[in-house]
Amino acid sequence: MAKNKDNDTAPAEDKPDNSIIPKKYRNNYKGASDWIGEFIDGQCRTKGENDKDEGLNPSLLCDLAAANHVKEDKVAHFRGDIGKKNAPGRLRMTIGNMLRAAARKRHGLFDLNGDWVDAPDTFIGDAPKVQNPDGSKIQTESEDESEKETEDA
Repeated sequence: MAKNKDNDTAPAEDKPDNSIIPKKYRNNYKGASDWIGEFIDGQCRTKGENDKDEGLNPSLLCDLAAANHVKEDKVAHFRGDIGKKNAPGRLRMTIGNMLRAAARKRHGLFDLNGDWVDAPDTFIGDAPKVQNPDGSKIQTESEDESEKETEDA
């Protein structure tokens, strides 16, 4: 019988399971990481006494989303979800996906200090840079030419 670390006599099977990942798939996700996952952990995981990892700080995650120009109404919605059940994991997944897409389009992200961090080529792959760091669209030469033709007409 396995023992639960919270109670030396209680079996581990009696411990409540809050994961949304079915048990048969959990080993597939252990240690899975990419640049954005490491970036989020580096920015949003907090340490307590004796450098004990206290896990993901959802408030910092929302701050990171705001620093990277995620729409204010979405960030406000995320902040409202912080106290809800399973919020840290759900927010990490949702905001992580938004930041992952932004990083590929912008080729990097802002950290919590407001400094730009370039994404590595292994993360970007062959994705073209289509957004400025502030999230605004980069105009292509064909868009510039069509605007010039409209002005000339």
